[in-house]
Amino acid sequence: MQSIHDLEHRARTARVKRPPLARVGNFVILLWVGALWGTQPALIKMSVSGALSEIEALALVLFAVVSVVGVFLVAHGRMPRFTRETLTFIGVAGFLEYAAPLLTIFLLAAHINAGLLTLIVASTPAFTVALAAAVGSEALGRQTVLACLIGLAAIALIVVPEDALPSREMLPWCLAAFAIPVFYSCGSIYVSRNWPAEFDTVQAAFAGALGSSVLLAPFGLKALVAGNLGANPSGASWALMALTFSVVLEMTLYMYLLRRAGPVFASFSSFVMIISGFVIGMAIFGERPSVWIWTSVALFALSLAIILRGHKSGVV
Repeated sequence: MQSIHDLEHRARTARVKRPPLARVGNFVILLWVGALWGTQPALIKMSVSGALSEIEALALVLFAVVSVVGVFLVAHGRMPRFTRETLTFIGVAGFLEYAAPLLTIFLLAAHINAGLLTLIVASTPAFTVALAAAVGSEALGRQTVLACLIGLAAIALIVVPEDALPSREMLPWCLAAFAIPVFYSCGSIYVSRNWPAEFDTVQAAFAGALGSSVLLAPFGLKALVAGNLGANPSGASWALMALTFSVVLEMTLYMYLLRRAGPVFASFSSFVMIISGFVIGMAIFGERPSVWIWTSVALFALSLAIILRGHKSGVV
């Protein structure tokens, strides 16, 4: 999910010149990663429509993801060592990058359109650069200020106009949803400052997922013991399985893209995420975003482009 974006801060990659066929392959993978991210809010909406509570559904998804990635690491002899320092990293990263933002998504998914929820999650980079500048992790450059101001204008178009949202009752839920990019931004900065030297990107992703899975384990066990999973409607259960598969596949492809094409190129998957989120929302749920929302999409895309351009040139 949206948290894998944050791992690019310390990804040990270098963008190298590749033959045309390899570049085409990287572009196809980029489209897949963005499309998978964009499908996840819709899958979450469908997965919380059954017998499982939001926190139970999330706990089971995280357990499945940790199991799959853990088996991969064990099979390749890459399971990270657990020391006092790495356990602290696992706990904090697990809460900030997985448990807190994902639980917020699960809790709010029933109250917000899938496309709009995707857009809010995709705004994380704008929040990250603002927070990084506020805490002194990055210099406050002109492009950072410009990107943040455009991001604020995009938020205003969601919450201010009377007819921006399908109903004004959705407004409090939308405002609450902006806690999601805040959590991801805090997690991004924490990870970039405290990344264990012995961890590679897959191990760091596994560490965060493991920490959140442990935090939510009691709720997953409750769902299994109480028989809630067995009582779940088939549609919701299939959505949970699809969500788990989507997260694992997206994580795998994103890590591959980081190694082959570099973090800046991989970050452009955010644009595909926004597009796919709105397309899926319209196709599955019949959502019809207002002109204000479409304008907000354009402004957020512009803000992301400024951020990526600045980081590519090192001037943000």
